[in-house]
Amino acid sequence: MSKVAQNMSDFALNLGKCEFARQKVKYLGNVIGSSRPSPNKERIKAIQSLEAPTTKKKLRNALGLCYFYRQYIPNFAKIALPLTELTKKKVPTEIPWSKDAENAFKELKTAVWVITELQVPDIEKPYYLHTDASQTAFRCCPGQLDGEDNIHLIAFGR
Repeated sequence: MSKVAQNMSDFALNLGKCEFARQKVKYLGNVIGSSRPSPNKERIKAIQSLEAPTTKKKLRNALGLCYFYRQYIPNFAKIALPLTELTKKKVPTEIPWSKDAENAFKELKTAVWVITELQVPDIEKPYYLHTDASQTAFRCCPGQLDGEDNIHLIAFGR
């Protein structure tokens, strides 16, 4: 018997933690099911309650929470740029919080709150890739046409 097969005999389920035949399931900060993935609203509320960070460590943590949902946010890199600049080595540990940083922080929290609903890709349909680039950011949005010539977004990329 192979090692994989031996380990499978140790496999057990905790039925109290299992859910079967669900329309939607919370998984890794997202709600998946019914062909439209969306972020978990509980995690979005946690991001909304974040205070403006005062140290690089707190800023990195806040950016990490928002970065988790970048696939739903158009122009994520451009919005987050003033904050990302504050995480560089040349910036002191106690970050100098500016009006630009405050605006970027508020805009990022708003962008997370009003997240665009995405479509699950259909491998039978052709893909369309919209791209845009500048000196500070790169953006791409894969999408697919529905039966009425409307493009439905699959993700936002950078």
